[in-house]
Amino acid sequence: MNIQFIPVNRANAKTYITVGIRSYTQHYLHLWENRDPSPFINKFLSQKNLAADLKKPLQHFFIIKNGDKAVGILNFSLDAHHTALNVDKTVLLNKLYLIRSAANKGIGAIGLNFVEAFAKKHRKKVVWLYAMQKGRPKHFYQKNGYEIITASEITLTKVLEEEKHMWLMAKYLD
Repeated sequence: MNIQFIPVNRANAKTYITVGIRSYTQHYLHLWENRDPSPFINKFLSQKNLAADLKKPLQHFFIIKNGDKAVGILNFSLDAHHTALNVDKTVLLNKLYLIRSAANKGIGAIGLNFVEAFAKKHRKKVVWLYAMQKGRPKHFYQKNGYEIITASEITLTKVLEEEKHMWLMAKYLD
């Protein structure tokens, strides 16, 4: 494997959106009424919103490549605080999505290591995220040193009631 994290800019933003939508719909359609994830896509994977977010200095967006093939996306925010953490210097992992053919090959763990190294370089104390209470992501994060801090839930409209439940998880860095 030759995993690279390519910073997103205006020139490659379309690739980020395309891969983001593909990976999201391959894994998360079951969360949505009528299997329609448009509330999520419109908010987080639209050209307009990505263009605005790219101008925010604390937001970091990457295309994950394996060789010359885009296989996922990564997005995190510096200094995104949460009261449950009782710490200021944080990184919020917003998205680590891989297309189905790239899942379960160690690329996700490499992505977490990338985020954690970035956090340490910028003197952050904790990386945190939201993970679905159901399914495999929670176990993936626990296997990589993240602990459950508190319960949470998705606040977007049209998420099925039984799928809203999430965990806030965190990993405290050395």
